[in-house]
Amino acid sequence: MVLVIDECPVKCAAKTLEKAGIKPTHYILITDLGLKKVDDLHHSLEDVDRAARLCLDALPRN
Repeated sequence: MVLVIDECPVKCAAKTLEKAGIKPTHYILITDLGLKKVDDLHHSLEDVDRAARLCLDALPRN
């Protein structure tokens, strides 16, 4: 399982993996979750926690 998490529609993470020949099984675009992209990587702890929970919820349960 490969989860790709991109922060904006430019899809840098997905494109990087594609160049390396890695095909993601799951893809999440953070801005689709209602979170804002920040350029300085200083996210609030609340946003980090919310993003982590939303990402985990997007994964299939086995």
